[in-house]
Amino acid sequence: MSKSWTPLRIIKYSTVLFLVFILVMVLRPITSLRMSNCKIASGTVLSIVAHEGSKDINIRIGDEGRYYINRGLESGLTESDLISKVMGKEITIHYADHWTPLDPSGKVRHIARVSYGEEILYDEIVD
Repeated sequence: MSKSWTPLRIIKYSTVLFLVFILVMVLRPITSLRMSNCKIASGTVLSIVAHEGSKDINIRIGDEGRYYINRGLESGLTESDLISKVMGKEITIHYADHWTPLDPSGKVRHIARVSYGEEILYDEIVD
C-alpha cells in the first residue's frame, strides 16, 4: 500500500527538491568560456591585489564591479608585473556571464580575458 500525498509530505519533498536545486546552482562550475558566454567591461585600473591563499588576482576598475582571475598566480601572472604594466591605465576585461546565488547581484565577476591595448595579458577563452 502506497502512502498518500498529504500537504505536509508535499511540503517536505518540495523543500528537499528546492534545496538540491540551490546546491546545484551554488556549486555549478564555470565551464570552458567562449566569447558568446562573456560580457565586456572597460575602465581605468584602480587596484590589483593577489591572494596567496586562493591564488586569485583581484582587479578593480572604474565601474561598480569587482573582477578576479581565478588562480591567476598559478597561471604565471604576478601582482607586481600587472601593477607596473596597467595600474592607472585603461584595460578591457571579458568576464563570464554567469549567475550564482552566492552573488545574486553579479558584482563579483570571473575574468576570462584581460587586454591592454592590443596585448592580451590573460586569456582563458577557448574560441
